[in-house]
Amino acid sequence: MKFLAVAIVVILSSASSATRADECETVVDALKKLGDVVTKKDAKTTPSICAAMGQVLGLAQSVRIIAKECYDEGKKRDDLMKDMAESAKVFQDDRFDV
Repeated sequence: MKFLAVAIVVILSSASSATRADECETVVDALKKLGDVVTKKDAKTTPSICAAMGQVLGLAQSVRIIAKECYDEGKKRDDLMKDMAESAKVFQDDRFDV
């Protein structure tokens, strides 16, 4: 996860705006795919379930941060941030049973 954060900082600091948007899209897609992989793992123990939930929350927050910094204000940015907030809420909801 630390490597990913460093990669994101490098991408954001060195790219032109058009290239930056493409690279941000690539990073967002990669994070979403990683989230899909994590949620499809068959966690059987409480610690492994909690770990997966933490990973998904971290990925959702990462996507929200990237969207806020990379994309221009508008529907695409707003929708992405809303989707990630809703995904995180599912795991933060106290009615979620482990």
